[in-house]
Amino acid sequence: RRSSNRDPPCNLVLKNLCESFLKEKNESLSSGEKLKLFCLEDKQPVCLVCRDSQKHVNHTFRPISEVVPSYK
Repeated sequence: RRSSNRDPPCNLVLKNLCESFLKEKNESLSSGEKLKLFCLEDKQPVCLVCRDSQKHVNHTFRPISEVVPSYK
């Protein structure tokens, strides 16, 4: 049904999620390196340095291009 309010209240959860996504995107673009790998355990994109870090020991990685269709 239509809202009688011309300016509905902002969904803060969605707004914060969008801002977080844009911040991460801008940081990855400014660093110059495209994230090409996806950690299946953490369910997040990673760079080559992160892949080799202690945080991702024994994790499984796939190219982002292979995983994107399953997350759409």
